[in-house]
Amino acid sequence: MNRPEFLNTVTIGQTRQKYRDNVKALDNICLLVSTGSLEEVKEIAGESLINKVVTELLIQQEYIREREKANWGWDRGVTDFSKQGSCILNCNNNA
Repeated sequence: MNRPEFLNTVTIGQTRQKYRDNVKALDNICLLVSTGSLEEVKEIAGESLINKVVTELLIQQEYIREREKANWGWDRGVTDFSKQGSCILNCNNNA
Protein backbone atom coordinates (compact mmCIF):
# COMPACT_ATOMS: atom_id res chain seq x y z
CA MET A 1 0.00 0.00 0.00
CA ASN A 2 1.38 3.43 -0.93
CA ARG A 3 1.77 6.17 1.63
CA PRO A 4 -1.26 8.50 1.61
CA GLU A 5 -0.58 11.92 0.13
CA PHE A 6 -1.68 13.90 3.20
CA LEU A 7 -0.01 11.74 5.87
CA ASN A 8 2.74 14.15 6.88
CA THR A 9 4.49 12.22 9.65
CA VAL A 10 8.16 11.36 9.91
CA THR A 11 8.68 9.25 13.04
CA ILE A 12 6.86 6.17 14.27
CA GLY A 13 5.64 8.16 17.27
CA GLN A 14 4.15 10.86 15.04
CA THR A 15 2.46 8.22 12.89
CA ARG A 16 0.93 6.53 15.93
CA GLN A 17 -0.25 9.91 17.25
CA LYS A 18 -1.82 10.61 13.85
CA TYR A 19 -3.65 7.27 14.13
CA ARG A 20 -5.04 8.27 17.55
CA ASP A 21 -6.01 11.72 16.24
CA ASN A 22 -7.79 10.13 13.27
CA VAL A 23 -9.69 7.82 15.62
CA LYS A 24 -10.93 10.88 17.52
CA ALA A 25 -11.93 12.60 14.27
CA LEU A 26 -13.82 9.53 13.05
CA ASP A 27 -15.55 9.25 16.43
CA ASN A 28 -16.65 12.88 16.09
CA ILE A 29 -17.99 12.19 12.60
CA CYS A 30 -19.95 9.22 13.94
CA LEU A 31 -21.37 11.50 16.63
CA LEU A 32 -22.41 14.00 13.96
CA VAL A 33 -24.14 11.22 12.04
CA SER A 34 -25.91 9.79 15.09
CA THR A 35 -27.20 13.18 16.23
CA GLY A 36 -28.30 14.25 12.76
CA SER A 37 -25.93 17.22 12.75
CA LEU A 38 -24.05 15.98 9.71
CA GLU A 39 -26.84 17.27 7.47
CA GLU A 40 -26.23 20.80 8.76
CA VAL A 41 -22.47 20.43 8.24
CA LYS A 42 -23.08 19.23 4.67
CA GLU A 43 -25.03 22.40 3.95
CA ILE A 44 -22.12 24.53 5.14
CA ALA A 45 -19.09 22.60 3.86
CA GLY A 46 -20.58 20.63 1.00
CA GLU A 47 -20.96 16.91 0.64
CA SER A 48 -17.96 16.45 -1.65
CA LEU A 49 -15.59 18.04 0.88
CA ILE A 50 -16.92 15.86 3.69
CA ASN A 51 -16.53 12.77 1.48
CA LYS A 52 -12.92 13.70 0.70
CA VAL A 53 -12.08 14.24 4.37
CA VAL A 54 -13.63 10.98 5.54
CA THR A 55 -12.04 9.06 2.68
CA GLU A 56 -8.60 10.48 3.49
CA LEU A 57 -9.00 9.60 7.19
CA LEU A 58 -9.93 6.03 6.33
CA ILE A 59 -7.07 5.65 3.85
CA GLN A 60 -4.59 6.94 6.43
CA GLN A 61 -5.95 4.58 9.09
CA GLU A 62 -5.68 1.58 6.80
CA TYR A 63 -2.15 2.53 5.75
CA ILE A 64 -1.00 2.94 9.36
CA ARG A 65 -2.61 -0.34 10.40
CA GLU A 66 -0.95 -2.23 7.53
CA ARG A 67 2.40 -0.61 8.31
CA GLU A 68 2.14 -1.49 11.99
CA LYS A 69 1.12 -5.03 11.13
CA ALA A 70 4.15 -5.46 8.89
CA ASN A 71 6.64 -3.74 11.21
CA TRP A 72 5.51 -4.95 14.60
CA GLY A 73 4.04 -8.35 13.86
CA TRP A 74 0.35 -7.84 14.57
CA ASP A 75 -1.56 -11.10 14.06
CA ARG A 76 1.57 -13.22 14.28
CA GLY A 77 0.34 -15.09 17.33
CA VAL A 78 1.57 -15.29 20.87
CA THR A 79 4.69 -17.19 21.86
CA ASP A 80 4.59 -18.83 25.28
CA PHE A 81 8.22 -18.92 26.42
CA SER A 82 7.30 -20.47 29.78
CA LYS A 83 7.05 -23.88 28.11
CA GLN A 84 10.75 -23.85 27.25
CA GLY A 85 13.04 -25.70 29.65
CA SER A 86 15.51 -22.83 29.87
CA CYS A 87 12.85 -20.33 30.99
CA ILE A 88 13.53 -19.06 34.52
CA LEU A 89 9.77 -18.64 35.05
CA ASN A 90 9.12 -22.36 34.48
CA CYS A 91 7.76 -23.77 37.74
CA ASN A 92 8.73 -27.33 36.76
CA ASN A 93 12.39 -26.38 36.53
CA ASN A 94 14.23 -27.97 39.47
CA ALA A 95 17.21 -25.62 39.45
